[in-house]
Amino acid sequence: MTNRRPRARRLAAIIVAVLVAVYLVRSRSTIPASSGGGTVEVPRPDGSAPTAVLPPVAVPTGEISAAFRARRSDVVVEGGGRVVRVLADDREGSRHERFLIRVDGGLSVLVAHNIDLAPRVPVAPGDSVELRGEYAWNAKGGVVHWTHRDPDGRHEPGWIRHAGRLYQ
Repeated sequence: MTNRRPRARRLAAIIVAVLVAVYLVRSRSTIPASSGGGTVEVPRPDGSAPTAVLPPVAVPTGEISAAFRARRSDVVVEGGGRVVRVLADDREGSRHERFLIRVDGGLSVLVAHNIDLAPRVPVAPGDSVELRGEYAWNAKGGVVHWTHRDPDGRHEPGWIRHAGRLYQ
């Protein structure tokens, strides 16, 4: 019987080295901005002149912000934030009420709530909301949709809580 400990240690060392390399590469890569204003220089690994000038990125927290940082889509998230802007309804296909919320860390996210399947949420700028829905990544901060029940029962249900009332 062979001793597997040296092999396991070697494998662990390789995994750690790969993780460190991925972290270093990602920390110098282009990251989409969650808000406008200002720029930062991104240094090259060899210390020479910057490779790009990028807008600053807030370091958000929570499920929505984590999905944004990881550029994940089709992931169910729960979170909340403050309404910053109410947009015109999307009337193409199923009608959706649309508004922007700012979540922890300063990230702005579009909420697209299907008003053909759920009641309209009477939000105004400055209101707080909590929600559960499916997050889809984009460079502007992403979209949370499926904030309602699925009448066919094939999709995980979502909801929006505003002023003590649940909308689904």
